Amino acid sequence: MSHIVGLILNPQTDLFIGYDTYKIGQNLGKHLSERVYKGNFIVLKGDKGDFNTHFLYNGANKYIEPMVGTGVNVILNDYVPGWSADTAKGNGKKSCYSE
Repeated sequence: MSHIVGLILNPQTDLFIGYDTYKIGQNLGKHLSERVYKGNFIVLKGDKGDFNTHFLYNGANKYIEPMVGTGVNVILNDYVPGWSADTAKGNGKKSCYSE
């Protein structure tokens, strides 16, 4: 079931289109789980204060979590402040080199 949540600020609005961030996360996790069966995973959750981060993570984790211990090892599972590409890259490199 899809859940669309929206806030209409203008009562003159004729149409509102939303999306299901949890379902998007599920699709990402499913895609990954169908193509990668073993190895070290780096999970970058995004900015902790971003409303969508938790929904994306929880949706994807529905498929990632069952893989842990069956050939998959999560070597990094952390937030990325401001969705910074430089921070994400740096954290990924650190976790790879520490293994």
